[in-house]
Amino acid sequence: MTNFNQFFGAGGSTLKYQRFIASGSFTPSAALLAKGGLVFVRIISGGAGGGGGAGPATSSTGGSGGGGGGGVLERIVHVTDAVLVVVGAGGAGGTANAKGSNGGTSSFGSVSVIGGGGGGNGYGLNESNGLGLSGASGGGNSNGGGGGAGGNATNGGGGLGLIGGSGSASGSVQSGIGLNGFARGGLGGSQSVITAINGSPNTGDGGSGVRNGDSRLGGNGGSGLVEVLWYE
Repeated sequence: MTNFNQFFGAGGSTLKYQRFIASGSFTPSAALLAKGGLVFVRIISGGAGGGGGAGPATSSTGGSGGGGGGGVLERIVHVTDAVLVVVGAGGAGGTANAKGSNGGTSSFGSVSVIGGGGGGNGYGLNESNGLGLSGASGGGNSNGGGGGAGGNATNGGGGLGLIGGSGSASGSVQSGIGLNGFARGGLGGSQSVITAINGSPNTGDGGSGVRNGDSRLGGNGGSGLVEVLWYE
């Protein structure tokens, strides 16, 4: 927030804030336009769904990949009129043996952030943005993180992100680390993850993977968020 304060300056001004948890429209006030129409926006895209566990029950080891965290972008934007705001949906968790769905794109006018990449299934296939096999972490998907690839012999990898959630290493089941508490990569599946964990709403977190052997569903990703700050 240092750049925000340096750019705007707080002398004799009142800080205003609007939070979008669903899509809508930002309408600048006359006071904002009179001060130049500059706003600070934080855009968080939807987290991806975790991959579905491999079945049948003979697939008794490892788990599917966690979904990638959504992207996080902070920027100064000049507004002159109402601006369309889109809050990306979280991606659905994968069905049995299927990868998770990508998270939805969030945007403020023409500035957009791509959602996280879906987690790979429990077979360890190099799916979507999954970078490697046997529980390796996923590759980055533009602003959003890529889902981890599932692993048969090891654990599923957490989702990796460039700006979003950072994934766990091969064989680890920890969640990916996000940015400022948002957009964390989903937990990789393992034999201890019997029920998948969904990403919380308006966090951009990826959904978790799940253990193999039961044809279980992956966790759903968390929806995105758009925040707008300005001085009047």
